Amino acid sequence: MTDATYSPRQIHFCLGALISVPLNVPGTTAEQVAENAAKKLNQVLDNQQVIALIGRWQLAWGPYVFKSSPNVFGADDMMCVYQSMDDPSQYVIGIAGTNFLSPYSIINQDVIINPMVDWAYGDKVGQITQGTHVGLTNLLTLGQNGQNLSDFLRQSVFDNGASGGAINIGVAGHSLGGTLTPALAMYLRDTQSEYDPQQRAVFNVTPSAGLTPANKQWVNHYDSVLGAVTDRLWNAKDVAPHLWQLGMVAQIPTLYSPYIPRSVIIDSLTLMAEVSSAKAGRLNHVCANTAPLNTSGLGSHAIDAESLKKVLGTLTGIKLTEHLNKVPDVDAEVFKQVDVLLGKVGHMLESELQASPAFDAKGVESLVAKAYDLLGVDGGAFKWQIIYAVAFMIVAVYEHVFAYFGQLDVWGFVKQVYAPS
Repeated sequence: MTDATYSPRQIHFCLGALISVPLNVPGTTAEQVAENAAKKLNQVLDNQQVIALIGRWQLAWGPYVFKSSPNVFGADDMMCVYQSMDDPSQYVIGIAGTNFLSPYSIINQDVIINPMVDWAYGDKVGQITQGTHVGLTNLLTLGQNGQNLSDFLRQSVFDNGASGGAINIGVAGHSLGGTLTPALAMYLRDTQSEYDPQQRAVFNVTPSAGLTPANKQWVNHYDSVLGAVTDRLWNAKDVAPHLWQLGMVAQIPTLYSPYIPRSVIIDSLTLMAEVSSAKAGRLNHVCANTAPLNTSGLGSHAIDAESLKKVLGTLTGIKLTEHLNKVPDVDAEVFKQVDVLLGKVGHMLESELQASPAFDAKGVESLVAKAYDLLGVDGGAFKWQIIYAVAFMIVAVYEHVFAYFGQLDVWGFVKQVYAPS
């Protein structure tokens, strides 16, 4: 592909993950968020150390943003098209993951899977989950001046149907982006004649850390059409790929056992997930037989302390008042006090991490217990159930994000993305 250090798999993963980085840039309108996101993306793509790893890439279209409300901090959905400057026939469509500061993004696209929705394109085979449908619908509305993704491909990539050489179209995304990646790829394949009548497109699909997007009939059709060009990346210790396939959902409460004991809170959430999965029917992943990436092996491998600091920094460094002061009926004074408490917890956690080079999952549980005590909350007999659940969630965040960076050996890229500007 290029003289880049990274392999095509690593490059596609990095580009698919990169679009999620500016999800929470400021802006009350979709246009403002998109403008600020483009600045961040260009800053990374122009970084010479990044270029040495992934080659030279530019934004060919977007990023464009779906924003359900002006009160959402950042974007609910975001998508762009990268083009290789080393080989202009190479394109990668990047789809952003979940915005964890947006209830709409979490609930409407990750959590709600029913009712299932009939696939409306091509041979109209099978059904996709409600969340996949909502996300895909949002993506298909993105664009500017009436030019959506298909218009861009037809006009700017395939020269309005002109003959020519092969054009490589990659689709990649992580988390929610990993859920939507197969759906968008299937849409592009089913509607190819509308933007690429000469059938010049060569597809490659790299979903990572995605949830189950569809039922068995849809997945079987997808695998028969795009399975051979799909590189599904998933971590066996990541909660997200365990949703929403029934047999995998049942494994969630013990993913980190015995290092983090079972919690009735996680058990209850899992039971609700199982009920939703059963109602949806037989859901499955595309390329379901793909082996997981080499697991980080909780208990046998320590969690890198610097990585965990990034996770905890995200969880404790959010200034809630900055995000909520524009929302009606919010008592800002209450959230200021929450900010103060979170700041104390964050400082304590950072001090603990400075004192130790690494932590395993049991160490995370110990940190959470100290944080709980620092908050001065008396949970009684239920206290440790809460501690186990929070420890579970912290490790789950690590496994959903940072473990992939290690498993795919892309820490060099990640460090440049988060390097001070």
